[in-house]
Amino acid sequence: METNRPGAGGNATGLPPSGPVPPDLERVLRWEDSGGGWRVARIGGGSLTLSLVTCDGGEEMGVLTSTDPSLIAHVAGRSRHP
Repeated sequence: METNRPGAGGNATGLPPSGPVPPDLERVLRWEDSGGGWRVARIGGGSLTLSLVTCDGGEEMGVLTSTDPSLIAHVAGRSRHP
């Protein structure tokens, strides 16, 4: 995993550099590193639902719903990746 990404080294997540990456954030970072994308399906009330899509953005491969603040911070105002 890259060290300059949110979730690694404590950047946007507020985690200390040696702290573990929360599981939901780790899943999304691995998905991104593999070339996958995501779209925000729902956000609000302290939770986030992402649609995990193929690299071309065409096919939904999974859905992730989380209340993890570090994942919500990673998404931070974006509606999709990439």
